[in-house]
Amino acid sequence: MSTLAGPTHLPNFAPAVQNNNPREVIHLLSNYMMSNAAGVPDTFIRDVRLHPTPATFVLDVVENLDTNALPLPVQRKLMRGVSATVSRLLGKEMAQRQGGTERKKNSRPGKRDRAARAQGAGIQVQTPKPATGEKRQRDSNDKDACDGESPSKRQKSEPEETQPIKASSELAARFTTMLQNPSLTPFLIKLADAYSIDLDTPTILPVLDRLMSLGATSDCSALVSRYDLFSQTSTVRALRLQILRQEDIQSIHELIETEDQARDFLQSVNDECRNLLEKLESSMSEGVRSEDNQLLRSYAKHGARIGVSLDLDMTPYPHIVTGWRLGAITWLARETADQCASIGLAEDVSVGGETLLWKAVESNGGVGSDYVRKVAAMTLMEYGKPLEKVTSRIISKFQLNHWADGVRDKVIVKQPEAPADNGTSQAPLPIYETSAPVEFVGTEEELANLEAIFSHESKPRVVAMDCEWVPDAVTVGGARPPPAILQLAVDFGDSEKVFIIDLIGFEKERVQRTLLQIFNDKTVKKLGFSFKQDNQLLRKSFPSLPTQIPNFQEISTFPLEGGKQKKKALPSLHQYVAYYLKKRLDKTHRISDWEARPLSKEQMRYGAADVMCLLDIYRIVKK
Repeated sequence: MSTLAGPTHLPNFAPAVQNNNPREVIHLLSNYMMSNAAGVPDTFIRDVRLHPTPATFVLDVVENLDTNALPLPVQRKLMRGVSATVSRLLGKEMAQRQGGTERKKNSRPGKRDRAARAQGAGIQVQTPKPATGEKRQRDSNDKDACDGESPSKRQKSEPEETQPIKASSELAARFTTMLQNPSLTPFLIKLADAYSIDLDTPTILPVLDRLMSLGATSDCSALVSRYDLFSQTSTVRALRLQILRQEDIQSIHELIETEDQARDFLQSVNDECRNLLEKLESSMSEGVRSEDNQLLRSYAKHGARIGVSLDLDMTPYPHIVTGWRLGAITWLARETADQCASIGLAEDVSVGGETLLWKAVESNGGVGSDYVRKVAAMTLMEYGKPLEKVTSRIISKFQLNHWADGVRDKVIVKQPEAPADNGTSQAPLPIYETSAPVEFVGTEEELANLEAIFSHESKPRVVAMDCEWVPDAVTVGGARPPPAILQLAVDFGDSEKVFIIDLIGFEKERVQRTLLQIFNDKTVKKLGFSFKQDNQLLRKSFPSLPTQIPNFQEISTFPLEGGKQKKKALPSLHQYVAYYLKKRLDKTHRISDWEARPLSKEQMRYGAADVMCLLDIYRIVKK
């Protein structure tokens, strides 16, 4: 009778195999894997080899599998282990085939090598010493990899080809019949490769449909690629959309092999976005945002990112672009409200995010424009008084007053979280400001004057640097835009000045020459805060800039005693300013349209403060 040893031992399948009892084998496997959370034990293949037709017996085991009785993680481990078992029974590596009897015993892989390969295939390895007779029987059956073929016959007729040995036609026919069992479909499709069974399109399409209904999208994408089912346009489209809803972006990329397939995918996503927009526009007339709004944003977000990652023009897909802008509007509203709350504003002020909000709403054109404007207005309403004036301007601009009056009572205003009062609260620190003059470098003459400053004998010895760019959250597809400005805080010893260089208003070669002069000057001390990312973005636009800037000091390496930091999170510049300068940074224009020309006074002031504070921190540390 088959027995299962204690939880630390591997089960013995030999009696069940010799009695041709696949049900007992399944019982042993299930009990062992459920109690040990382990993979298929190595004793499984050891004992299955004792069967006269081991590959067929494995199929008997699979046919008796009750998938409903096993949790999904256990099923997956079982799939991997059984597939590896069949591969080892039927397949032979080229080195094993060509070595023949000339292979020396001491050239066989060691136990550690075999264990590593087996564990990678989902098989738990343990090598108990079998009885002498059992070991001889196992070694004999190890040579007999094919069902019903004697060792002597195999040695005479084994071909020298490198392909794995295929299952017999009878075994393949039985396998195809078993595929009709819906509960076994996911399991069997994993075994198709192991048995080297090629399924034709009429057989595989129903299998694909069943897998899609089960949500096994990774298996579906593997089938489409293996059997080249891209011509089944409607099925592949439905599969891509199903994968998109699961946000499995890697599988979608596996289903896109050509530019035409990529465009077909984007068109199907665009059609879905259009249908959702039509439904949502009608619901917004009543001031209700359907759950479809989240689905629209999800479709648009991933569709746009995939399109941008493949360098495709998104103009032919306006409904994807509209969905993306809805996400950007929601993000901008939240960020703008947070900016106000972070500095304790009781009412609306002019903040940087407002210009981007206007840009996102107005640039949408005719596609879903009414819905976009209403979503923008309703999203801003949810933040109440801090954004009241911004909301009123958008409602008035787009003539939504009548609609807004009808839905205002339905909007749930978000209540900001009040800071916990533990008796140690202190008055907020004063805002950091600088009186240094600020000059915008936007003409050839101004650029030449800046170069002259760094060429003169009395050139500055210390300069702090920082970049600003449009937030990638508002660019379609999240493509990282190039830096729009570079701020330089220059210390002349007896005076200081901030230069803001327009990085998008000059020919790249021209402004690169100026940047190279400053960046490569070893006599000038350069300062930056987390400047590695800034420099990476700069080098995309100006590839001649150095990877390692000479004579550079990273301010974030200075000590920050008492700074409360999250695990694995670097301290922010806000923390450094508070610690060293006893001030706080005004971040109301961090989210801003840095590509707008001219920059506003508030943007100029923000850009100057971001680099002047680095100079002040550096001076304190050096003292």
